[in-house]
This record gives sequence, structure tokens and C-alpha cells, in this order.
Amino acid sequence: MKAYSRILRYILRYKTLVVLAVFCSLIYASMNGFSAYLIGPFMKTIFFQNEVVSGDKVNQPQDLKVLEKIKYSLKAKVDEILGKGNPKDVLSRLCLLVLVVIFFKNIFSYMQGYIMAYVEQGVVRNLREDVYESYHRLPLYYFQERKTGDLISRVINDCNTVNTNLNSSLINLMKEPINIFVLLSLMIVISWQLALISFLVAPPILFVISRISKKLRRRTTHTQGRVSAITSVLEETISNIRVVKAFAMEPFEINKFKKANYKYFRSLLRLFRIRRLSSPVTEFLGVTIAVGVLWIGGRMVIDQRGILAPEEFIVFILLLISLMQGAKRLSEVNNKIQMGIAATGRVFEIIDQPSDIADPPHPRPIDRICDSIRFCNVWYEYNPDEPVLKGINMEVKVGENIAIVGPSGAGKSTLVDLLPRFFDPVSGSVEIDGVDIREHRLDDLRKNFGIVTQETILFHDTIRDNIAYGRPDILFEDIVEAAKTAFAHDFIMNFENGYDTIIGDRGTKLSGGQKQRLVIARA
Repeated sequence: MKAYSRILRYILRYKTLVVLAVFCSLIYASMNGFSAYLIGPFMKTIFFQNEVVSGDKVNQPQDLKVLEKIKYSLKAKVDEILGKGNPKDVLSRLCLLVLVVIFFKNIFSYMQGYIMAYVEQGVVRNLREDVYESYHRLPLYYFQERKTGDLISRVINDCNTVNTNLNSSLINLMKEPINIFVLLSLMIVISWQLALISFLVAPPILFVISRISKKLRRRTTHTQGRVSAITSVLEETISNIRVVKAFAMEPFEINKFKKANYKYFRSLLRLFRIRRLSSPVTEFLGVTIAVGVLWIGGRMVIDQRGILAPEEFIVFILLLISLMQGAKRLSEVNNKIQMGIAATGRVFEIIDQPSDIADPPHPRPIDRICDSIRFCNVWYEYNPDEPVLKGINMEVKVGENIAIVGPSGAGKSTLVDLLPRFFDPVSGSVEIDGVDIREHRLDDLRKNFGIVTQETILFHDTIRDNIAYGRPDILFEDIVEAAKTAFAHDFIMNFENGYDTIIGDRGTKLSGGQKQRLVIARA
């Protein structure tokens, strides 16, 4: 239920459109029920020509029960619309009325479908944006503990699954219940006895659907995990293709992908087996109802006691068939929603992930470092009781150049990562000009640092945009000056397009040294 309520909150962002869609659904359902009801007058006009159809108002008998009064009023209203005359005239007016009703039925069906499609796509767009924003909010260690492919899969595959299964689901979920309600109301008006018999077996159908739905959700969650595994293999192989080729590991990587792909294939088969089971089971139970109604209703007509006219029985059967089709569509909607909810759970897992690196409630301003950076008895550990930094005390004055030296794994990168608050110390503090850096806004703090990482990370963009990353306001002259300072200007100008050269994914068109100089220019 929690996942349903979360999705509902996203839908309610478009509540005005949802209300408009409900209105369109009401008109559609009314037109749909009325078009089915018109089959009765049509049959009566064709096969019972000796009965006069009159447009004159007839006084309603006073001894009728409530349902009989409604049925009498409905018949009288239709007769009044059709008017009086010979069967041919009535048939012409009836055909025109059917065309008008069907026209408006389809107009409002289209409007409702388009409005809800807008809502569906809006919900998926909002989900995808929230996941992406959450990635930027989460601390660095979160990404170090997870596969990149799985994180990408949450935004692409999981959100696509939500999109695929919400698509048409919300439309039918909004339209079909109203449609079923209208059809059921007409069935009760025509013959409450037959309507009651029709729904005696409804509880077994609901029980079967609920059991299938639970299995469907479990299998969908498992399948989404398999998709993430494939995405991870792809991402790792493509990102490290130079290493794969250097070690001649193509057969190894191909075999690894085939194993992940086979597991996904098997998972999909189990998922489809469960999903395909719902529709035939529901249909068989529905046909059981229809056969029972045909047998009992047929006897009521054959007995000719006036309980049910032949044309009314035909209309009732048509209404029942339409209702069964609506119920079947609803059961398919339930299946899709269960699959969507399973994927939504993986999406909300990211959105709900807490971050312990956050802005203070009342941040202190910081424009630039004026005096010093100081580490005060700093301790840090990645795993409990396994400290990487132990009581570090150090002060660096403005204008000083220092080097932190030590063996691999000694904590050099961790120490530097504490400055922009990629991590926070387990104990102790890092201070700038005597103020704990946790008292500043993250954005204000990080604007004071130019960082060159051990791995040269560049974007698939122009040299100009890589140097001025995220700063479209910077003048071109300043970009050139930064490149000259990093000794990158000369090799940049050797490219045909100079600073407008696209450097490829992660700078694949550049040498290692050229990448490093661009990263220094960016810093």
C-alpha cells in the first residue's frame, strides 16, 4: 500500500487534469451504456413491428417498485426521443441517434486517454528527475559500494518499466471502474435477479487475481535485478574495453554476458508464465457466469411471465459481455500495476536513501580562504573499527604548497576528500579560517576548491566546455588563459576545430598527457 500511496502523491500533482479525465470518463461510460441499451429499441423496431412506438408522454403506473420505475422512465425517454411514426421512420431516427451517441462516446474516450497519457508521462518524468537529483545528493561512498550499471538501470530500465506499465494502466484504471458501474447499474435496472446471479462467483475471481498478482510482483522485482546485472556487465565492458582487449579477454567477457543474459531470459519466461495465466483464468470464470445467465435468463424469457422481455434479455447479455471485457481489462491493469510497483520500489529506494552529507540549517557564508586550513584530531573509517585516518592534526597556511606522501592505502586521497566534504570525519573537525567546514553550504564550500583527481575524468563534449565545465558565463579569453597556464593551448590549436573539438567519451581522442593538462586547466 505504501508504494501505491507514493505513486498517488505523484499523480495528485496533476489533480486538475485528473478531475477533467474523470469527467470525460463519466460521459464516455454514460454514452457506452446508452449505446448498448439502444440495441433493445433496435430489436423491438425490427422484430416487433406490431408494437407501436409513440412519442407521446404516457402516465407512469403508480404501483411500480423503484427499479421498475427507473426502467419504465428510461424506456419512455427513449421512445420520446425516437418519436412516433412507422417502423422505417423510427429506424432512421434510431440509426442517427446511435451515430451521435457513438461519436460523443469516442470523442470523450479520446480526450480522457490523452489527458491521462499526459499525467502518466508526467509522473514518470518526475520520478526520473527525482532519482537523478537523489544521485547528486548522495555521498561519494554510496557510489563506491555499488555497481555503476545498477545505478544507471534505476534511472533507465526501472523508470521505463514504470512507464511501460503505467501507460494505458491509468487510462483504464480511471475509465473502466466508471464504465463497469454504469453497465452494472443498467443491468440491475433491467433485471436485478440476473445481475445478482452474475456476481455470485465474483469472490473466487478476485481471490484468483490477488494470488496471481502477489506472484507477479515478486517475479518482476527479481527480473529488474537481472536487467541491472546485464547493464552492469555492459557498462564495465565498454568502459574498460582497452583492458579487455589488452588481456585478450573478449571470450571471457562474452561468456559473462551470455550467463547474465540467460538468467534474464529465464526470469522473463517465469514472469510471462505468471502474467499470461491471469487473462485466461479470468476469462474462463467470466464465461462461466455468462453461461449461467444465458440458461436462467433464457428460461425467464421462454416462460413469458412478463418478468423479462426478449429485447431486454438481449440488451442484458450485451451489457454483461461489455462488463466482462471491462473486468478483463481491469485485471490486466492490475498485472501491469504490480509490475510497475515492483520497479517503483527500486526507484523509491534511491529517492529515500538518506544522506549524512547535508547543508546546515543556518549556514555561515564563505567567499574565499583567507588564512588557513586546519585538521583537528581527525579520525575516519570506511568500516567499523578499521580507521584509515587516526588523529590527524595539520595546518596549511594560504600560499603554502604541500605534498602528502605515503604508501598506497595510507589514506592520502581520503584526507584530501574530507576538504570538499565528500566524507565527514568520524571524529574531529576540518576548519577553514577557524570555522568547521560543516557550518558552510556545500556549494559555497566546494566553489573554493579546484580539484584534479588521480583519474582524468572528461566529458564527451568540446575542449572549450570541458575546461569551462558548468560555467557558460566564463569568457573565452579566460578559457584560453587557463589552457595556457596548464600548457594545453598549443596542442589544442593543432586540432582542426581548436577549442571546439569534440574529445570523445572520457576524452578517448586525447593522449594521457593531453587529458591531464585539460583537467588541470579545468581546475
